[in-house]
Amino acid sequence: MTIVILAEGKTERSIRPVLQAFLNEAAEAGGKHPVGLAVKSYKGSELWDADAVTEDARRRLASGRAQAVVVLADVYPKFRTPDEVVRHYRGLRDHRFRVHCALHDFEAWLLPHWERVFQIAGKTPPKRYPWRPPEDVNLAKPPSRVLSELFAPRRGYEKAIDAPRILRSPDDLRVSAAACPQLRAFLNTLLEFAGYGARI
Repeated sequence: MTIVILAEGKTERSIRPVLQAFLNEAAEAGGKHPVGLAVKSYKGSELWDADAVTEDARRRLASGRAQAVVVLADVYPKFRTPDEVVRHYRGLRDHRFRVHCALHDFEAWLLPHWERVFQIAGKTPPKRYPWRPPEDVNLAKPPSRVLSELFAPRRGYEKAIDAPRILRSPDDLRVSAAACPQLRAFLNTLLEFAGYGARI
């Protein structure tokens, strides 16, 4: 069986292998059968069409193509809080469907690996962590813009290429989850839907 993530871009699809490795480790540790993970990427604002997204989720669950469906949306730029994101998709009430968000966008979950981020950007890492807590890097300058400025002018930040270079392993996910409550909640939902019981 498969858990399907409905997401809004290439970045989420690019880290599917590390998410799958995270689930595989949990399955092995608990002596459980591995559960597959699929990511469907919408094009930008298409994910904001709550009716279309929840209908997509409903069809997948009804057909048996998915044992669970998780929406993963950014708070930035349409929303202001995680609660707004959850309320936006309230049209489907099914225990196999859940909504999570990146606060304020996916790149917040990369910031805990700040030394690696600077190295990939071709810059010398500072001696101290250079940002506020990752999920507090807010709407005035969301994390994706922070990284875009850091990677310039030598080269631009390329989401689908650089994100998996930063989040390379299940241990990297755990480091980010320790600093990012929204990521921790998302990963715990994957563990729950997979039937592994463990939480991080």
